Amino acid sequence: MAMLLVLLWQAQNLSAQDRPPPEEEINDLQRASVSADVRNFLERRWDDTSFDEGLSLVENQSESTESRILVMDKLRSNRRGLTPRESRQLFDQAALVVRDSAEPPKLLTSAVRTMASVAVLMEERGQLTKEEMRSDALFLVDMVRDDTRDVELRGAAIRAVGDLQPDGARVLLQELLDDPIESTRPEIARNALIAIQSIEGANAVGSLSAILASTEDPVIFGTAAFSLGQINTTESMAKLVQYESRFPESNSVDAVLVDMEDIVLDVLSNPQDENLLFAVGATRHLWRDGQRERYVPLLRELLTTAPVTSRQAILDRLLDAAGTLEFEAEKYELELILPEVVNQPELAKYADQIRRRLSATVVVPGRRATSVPVVPETSD
Repeated sequence: MAMLLVLLWQAQNLSAQDRPPPEEEINDLQRASVSADVRNFLERRWDDTSFDEGLSLVENQSESTESRILVMDKLRSNRRGLTPRESRQLFDQAALVVRDSAEPPKLLTSAVRTMASVAVLMEERGQLTKEEMRSDALFLVDMVRDDTRDVELRGAAIRAVGDLQPDGARVLLQELLDDPIESTRPEIARNALIAIQSIEGANAVGSLSAILASTEDPVIFGTAAFSLGQINTTESMAKLVQYESRFPESNSVDAVLVDMEDIVLDVLSNPQDENLLFAVGATRHLWRDGQRERYVPLLRELLTTAPVTSRQAILDRLLDAAGTLEFEAEKYELELILPEVVNQPELAKYADQIRRRLSATVVVPGRRATSVPVVPETSD
């Protein structure tokens, strides 16, 4: 069940540019609203003539908005199979649509996504320089700033700004996240969070964690958590643990930290790390097979190597982890922990607690109660 929740949550955070609707998901209502030419284009397999046919359908303003969007989406979904000439044509056509303020917002939104995803692919393939990409996207900054525009369109433009990084992108994105109104609008804030992480990388931790700490929207919180997970540093891990209790039911922090095992274990291996207790807390989210077997031994070692002020929190975490096991497995773990604490006066109450748990009685229906012997206290 936990894995299913994580997969669903991660799917919600994928880039819209990279999730055009598959042909089999185009519903009957959509098909009924398109022309015969568009329906034929959507239903047949992609071949050498598909690009030119699709581009002409996008250019044809006599086609319905729905038709042109569906065709644009199919062209975008097949962008990796385009020639350099075709990629340039598709980019130019998408940019031409975006610049036409008379086009419907939904079509403009699809065109922005197409423009950005094709530009990124062209830059990866050496068909477009970063400078050209930034210059071609400069007008998107004005589109984002125009709060009279359709909010979904602005959201797509924000993500495109994050991908193409025109001049002024960093300032623009930070302004949106600092704005008391814009930062509460999911369509704006979520895209701005992902975009600023794309541009700033590890330097975006401060901006992302500020939203994590302040937002009242669990959806925005989840996107901030996702973006911090993409940074994947000790600092981003610590911020996730620090604010995880704000929306525990969202499972967003759990979905992120489970993929940050290497960061968590690295911190646990360094008893003097300033983020040690955050890493201890992060182990609650390492639920995949094998993860427990890797972090528990490190926690036990910390009972004698970590600063004294941290040992109670570490022991609390170990006892909590042991308490989730079946009785015999719990007993085994407690027997490993007890020798590490019996000679530490500040942990005396824990030693007594462990002994009580070890001497607990297991009652099995139809059998006599069985007592587990108390483990002798280790002498100095």
